[in-house]
Parts: sequence; structure tokens; C-alpha cells
Amino acid sequence: MVYNIHYEKMSYCRLYEGIDEMKAISDTRVITNYMYSAFFAFGFSTLILSSALPAIARDFSLNHLEAGFLLASGVIGYIGGAIFCVFFADRLEIHKLSLLSSASMTIGLSLMTFSFSYISFIIANIFANFGTGIVEVAIGVIVSRIKVAAISRALNRVHSLFALGAVGSPFIVALFISLGLGWRLAYLASGVVSALPFIFILKMKRYNPAYDKREEKHVDFKRAFSNPLFILLNIMMLIYVGYEMGYSAWISTLMFEYRNFPIALASTFPAIFWFGMFIGRYSSSYLAGRFSYTRWLLIIVLLSLITSILSFVVSSTLTLAYLFVYLSGVSFASTYPTIQAILVANFKEHIGSLMGTLVIFVGLGSVVVEWGIGAIANYFGILAGVILIPVSIALEIPMISKVSRLTCEKVYRA
Repeated sequence: MVYNIHYEKMSYCRLYEGIDEMKAISDTRVITNYMYSAFFAFGFSTLILSSALPAIARDFSLNHLEAGFLLASGVIGYIGGAIFCVFFADRLEIHKLSLLSSASMTIGLSLMTFSFSYISFIIANIFANFGTGIVEVAIGVIVSRIKVAAISRALNRVHSLFALGAVGSPFIVALFISLGLGWRLAYLASGVVSALPFIFILKMKRYNPAYDKREEKHVDFKRAFSNPLFILLNIMMLIYVGYEMGYSAWISTLMFEYRNFPIALASTFPAIFWFGMFIGRYSSSYLAGRFSYTRWLLIIVLLSLITSILSFVVSSTLTLAYLFVYLSGVSFASTYPTIQAILVANFKEHIGSLMGTLVIFVGLGSVVVEWGIGAIANYFGILAGVILIPVSIALEIPMISKVSRLTCEKVYRA
């Protein structure tokens, strides 16, 4: 018997044999709440470092190069979590994968609160981001296993909760700094937020999705990487996350050093950017279904190129700066879930391992661009450093055309 379950306007379809409809609806509610709370916590934790970077750099006496390495250090843990998922995501039950990710995030963020040296802070950052690497994969695995009917819509909405969480933490950082309480309390608050998904994880133990017997075999990575579509999706994700996180990580420093806004005010710009991301992702859950994925991808990448350039060169006043940083967030918003949706729609087997590989490229992109901006800024100034962002965006445009030729567009209409 098949039940079509509609919860918070996300359409799921799952095969239940001998299970009543109320349990089916209850399971869906728990899983949906877990995905929302986990990605909210993920977003909340991710933006603290970039928002508080000027204050952290001052407390630890860091130059731009050292600050860039601090930003990139979390990616070591993030990639570690993704590598773990490459080998184990398709074998572990969903609640175990989720439990590991939330525990790692909660413990790591709590340790960052009490780290008083550069090295100990980096180690705690790595540990926290090991959990974020796992949760990134876990959400994709859940979406694929519970047979989400509209993949793009579901992923855009889940990712919108990441953006919503990212909106809150920069304002908390700004509040604590302005009150003279410092940035450490923001990490303590993030540790508490990261513990919230445990409420739903404990209830997920009863959810046992049916596994495809083919998943018992190891994924053939040689075959996967011989597929030009898979290679292109990984490269595009590497580039996208590089310029997304590079923008988010350095925008407060740009506004502080280049535009001379006060440090507490400058720390709010990542929140403005991620508020735009939230609006963009939630709106895209409705708009993206009217286009093929690749056509939608081309539209938002072109808009990203235009708005990012304007946010750097037309930001002489606070109003203009807020406006174009917000519009950059709206433009960037749907690229990640759209690339992820193309992967889920085209590669049905071993999605956990393949998603883990994709997340490894996510981490690599973040390292290259975040550290690259810091390195360039260290020698030529922050404005020269952030020019790497529109250059990266422009690289994706010819790749979208190639992806379009390699995919079946009719599959993607939500």
C-alpha cells in the first residue's frame, strides 16, 4: 500500500507494508523536523567564525594569511566527515549517521568556546566541522531514501533552513561584541543549538527504510569518475562553495577595512547575505520547478556574477552595501541545492557515497577560495582578494552548457 504524505508542503512518497497511515505521517514529521533543525544548526554554527573574524583575529593577533588559514582549517574536519560518509553512509542507519554528526558539532563548538590559543581553536574547529561534513551528506541520503517527489523543492527548503540559521548567528555575534561580552558566548549558544536535533534523532530509531540490495556492494569510483556528468557536478560544486563561503567569510572584513564601517556593524553583513540566501532558497522551491535545472542554474549564476560585482564596487553607503549584499545572497541561493538535485536525479545507486564525494569537493572549494582571498588580500589589499569571487562565478557559465547536454531535462521539472 502506498501513501502520499504531505507535510509542510513537502511531498513524500514511501512504501509502507503493514504500517498504518498515522505512523507513516509521524515518521515523515520526525524526519522533516530533524532535517530542518540539523541544517538550521549547521548554518548557525558556520557563520560565527566569518562574522567574528575581525575580533578573533585581533584577540589572537592574526594577519590576513593566518586568518585565512583559520577559516580554511574547519574544512579539514568537513572533508574528514565527507570521507567517512564515502565509506559508511550507505551502510549506517539514518539515525546513527545523524547522531554522530550532531554529537561532533555540539562537542566541537563547546570546545571552541573555551579555546584560548590559536592551535587549540583550530583543533576544536576541525572537530566541529567533522560533524558538518556528515550532516551535509546525511540530508542528501535521507532525501534519496524516503523518495522525495520533488527533489529540487525539498532540497531548496531544507537548505533554506541553513540560510535562516546563518542569519541569526552574525547578529548574535554583533550583539555580544557591542555589549562587551565577546565572541565566545556565540559559540556557546551555537553548541546549544546544535544539540536540538537530538530531540528528533532519538525518535528516528524506529524509521527503517528499505535498502536496495545493490547498495551492499562498494561503489565503483572508477566508473563514477569516468562519467563526465559526475566530474562536472563535482567541479561545479567545488567552484560554487568556494565563492559562496569566500563571500560569506570575507564580506565583514571587506566592509570593516575597505569601507571603514565599525566592527560591530561590519559583522552583520554575513547575516544580510544569508538572509538573502534564505529568501532566495525558499522562493526557489517554487520558481525552480518552472525551468529545467540547467536553465535555472544559468539564470542564477549570471545574477550572482552581476550582484557580487555591484556589492563590491557600489557599497560606499550603508544602504547600498546592505542592498547589494542581500541581492548577492538571493542570487547565490539556489545553486548548491540545484547541483545536488541533478546528482540525486541522475545517480540512483550508492547516493550516500557519491554525495560524500561531492561534499569532499565542497570542502576543497572552500579551502581554495577562502585561503586564496586571504593570501591575495595579505599582499594587495582586501578588495583585490575578493575579486577572486566573480572570477570563480564566471568559470561556471561554460560548464552549465556542458551539463545541459549531458542530462535529460524533462526529468527535472518539479
